[in-house]
Amino acid sequence: MYLPAYDLKRITKVLSLFPNVKWTIFSKEINEPKTQGSLRFFPINEDHFSKKLAKSDGIITSAGFTTTSEALFLGKTLLVIPMRGQIEQSFNAQVLKKMGVTVVKELSIKKSKIIEHWLENPNVIKVNFENDLNYLVDQIALDYIKIKHKKVLDYKLAQ
Repeated sequence: MYLPAYDLKRITKVLSLFPNVKWTIFSKEINEPKTQGSLRFFPINEDHFSKKLAKSDGIITSAGFTTTSEALFLGKTLLVIPMRGQIEQSFNAQVLKKMGVTVVKELSIKKSKIIEHWLENPNVIKVNFENDLNYLVDQIALDYIKIKHKKVLDYKLAQ
């Protein structure tokens, strides 16, 4: 879990409602790893976060682009909570909801039934991440040729 807009007190209060789930929580409030019941807290560390994400069954996160994209790419069940006042997060959450991702407006005890349903009914969203590498390489080469050709033409016209 990574929810930078929420303090550990609230995160702990809500996730403690699900003691049978092993939670991994990354927070800027943590300096050293620690465990509290089924909750494991870690300082923010990109490499460690990526490794834990790859091994997880699912992730609860804000509606930012990077973590949600990584979770979808890895085939993880996803629950997003958009950060208030962040218009891009609202838009991302709307698109993710249309795709079938569980979206809640806030992390709170009132939303625990939604979290429970999400835990009991994992929904992995299949996204076709096409590999357009050949197209991209061709496009870069064509763009380079066009730029090079334009410079030659501009040079000839200037003379």
